[in-house]
Amino acid sequence: MKKILFVFPIVAFLAAGCNSSQQAQNQTPVVQNTNPTSAPNNIQAPAPTPPASTSPPSANPLDLLATVNVSGSTNTLPYSIKIFADGSASVFIQNQSERDFKTGTVNTVTFANLLQKVGDVSQITGSCSKSASFGTITTITYNDKTSGDISCTFTGNVYSLYQFISQTQSQLGLEKYVSKKPVVQP
Repeated sequence: MKKILFVFPIVAFLAAGCNSSQQAQNQTPVVQNTNPTSAPNNIQAPAPTPPASTSPPSANPLDLLATVNVSGSTNTLPYSIKIFADGSASVFIQNQSERDFKTGTVNTVTFANLLQKVGDVSQITGSCSKSASFGTITTITYNDKTSGDISCTFTGNVYSLYQFISQTQSQLGLEKYVSKKPVVQP
């Protein structure tokens, strides 16, 4: 009986030490139970829930959200814009080097929301008459599907998407790079 009494305090001491080291490793708060009639003695509080993300729905910031393709015309070169989840973009203009734009350049939260509202872009079958000199065809590839000409739709979510893409093209300053005629500086 003396051995049990001698061993029991050591086991209790070691168990208390393990709980302390586990607590230090996990950084989880321990709530002491002050009611001697209930068990267990130590109850771990649940881990805090991380805050919700406000970034676009993407697992990797370099995930490609969509590619915008703009055909050339008599006065402009064809080009494509790859827009990534982190707001960066890469522009490929025919017969020119690639132009990269840094993270956060494109508002991808708005862009992703517009793409989700439109849904299956292959259902966009836009087609309309255009000038041979200035008329271009703008398509978008999203979720491995490609649209018809989104510049021919003048209402709803597709029009909002086209307006956003037009603003993005201006924001990236593409007009000075895609023109086949030299841009005259004032």
